[in-house]
Amino acid sequence: MSKHVDTAIIGGGPGGVPAALFLLSKGKSVCLFEKSGHLGGTCLFEGCIPSKIFIESAKRFTSLGKMAHFGIEVGSKFSINWDKVLERKEDILMRRSGGALANLQKFPEFTFIPCEAKLAGSNMIEYLYDGEKGTLEAKNIILATGSVSFIPPIEGINLAITSEELLSIDHILESMVIIGAGPIGIEAATMFSQLGTKCIIIEMLERVLSNVDAEVAGFLEEKLKDDERINVFTAGKVVSISEDSTQKEVKFEHKGEVKSVKAEVVLVCVGRRPNVKGLGLEEAGVEFDSKGIKVNEFLQTSQEGIYACGDVIGRYMYAHTSTYEGLVCAKNILTGNRVKLNYSYPPAGLVFSEPEIAACGLTEDEVKKQNLDCVCEKYPYKIDARAQVAESAEGFIKFVVDKKTHKILGAHIIGPDASNTISEAALIVKLAVTLEQLADTIHPHPSLSEGMGILAKQMLAKITR
Repeated sequence: MSKHVDTAIIGGGPGGVPAALFLLSKGKSVCLFEKSGHLGGTCLFEGCIPSKIFIESAKRFTSLGKMAHFGIEVGSKFSINWDKVLERKEDILMRRSGGALANLQKFPEFTFIPCEAKLAGSNMIEYLYDGEKGTLEAKNIILATGSVSFIPPIEGINLAITSEELLSIDHILESMVIIGAGPIGIEAATMFSQLGTKCIIIEMLERVLSNVDAEVAGFLEEKLKDDERINVFTAGKVVSISEDSTQKEVKFEHKGEVKSVKAEVVLVCVGRRPNVKGLGLEEAGVEFDSKGIKVNEFLQTSQEGIYACGDVIGRYMYAHTSTYEGLVCAKNILTGNRVKLNYSYPPAGLVFSEPEIAACGLTEDEVKKQNLDCVCEKYPYKIDARAQVAESAEGFIKFVVDKKTHKILGAHIIGPDASNTISEAALIVKLAVTLEQLADTIHPHPSLSEGMGILAKQMLAKITR
């Protein structure tokens, strides 16, 4: 292998891989380090993809009990084969990871080293591969090492598992305590409760999904509380975790008293932290803090030739944001810092709950804090033709609109297939589309996206009344 490359990338996830592909397509030489040995990162192997595989199986399993609504008799005897679910998960992960590596290996200027690596200066990488130490000089370096689960200082926390471990569980759990009601905790409760697991959610804050529009989060919280397989305790502080021969016991403070719950497994999912450990940042003079690696508007670190993207910079921890940032890094390496990071609108976020949640742009609370003169309105799915046909008429679409300009500043969806419907909304917010423009757009009938056009017409009629 050459001891010199144009760009070295540490981290083969949704930030590092697209950056490598882009640079290779422009004729640059790239060396990619990934300690797991497989491309895809946390999203593919420990996060969004395996969890969605589980959720898809759970959703289809649950739908069998609803077939009578569609005039289909399936009988009462159906079950889920968890071993098959795990096999399917591994097959999908390996296919996606292998496909990513195959795409990169089409370029002769690409080198993959499946090992841990760290900075040894502003343009030098140190690594240990097959028992031998190596060094690599690079004109530019991209750090894309992602994030790790945050482990809070709770007595007995070593008895809990993280979301990464949950996604490798070898059987369907009878019961589970979930510490944290963010997207990971809500998705865990969604998929396992559908399979029959008794889930107990304990959240320190006053409501679930604190980073989601309050009205949307409130709708979901009420639905969770209506589920006999889910108990939700908000404003609850976990005190300790202990165990006996068969179960874990969690003690927590709630409404002035100490309560106790028991379960087969305790899941801790109270957030993630940038993965900066062992990267050699101090030695290379790269500035960072507890929030992540510090970067400028070009995603350049305090060292001129070193860039960083994705969860490791601690901004928006989404795979799609990591990909965008990785490409910004790559473009700036090619152009000499001409592409500025553009967060003029917050990127779309997803929660694969039941029903799904998707959002982009400003929330109602955020516009109030900014003293913006806005109006908010909802389109309920209970009146939507497509949702009624699919027996999925729960939830709504909500717009946050500037009262003066009629520009749509935020779109929030809780309902069927929100993860796909949000794509139009993301474009609406990014391009600052007005109610007039959206109302004048012909949406197909019957479709779930049709509600956006209807909502625009309704809001326009009220505002201009």
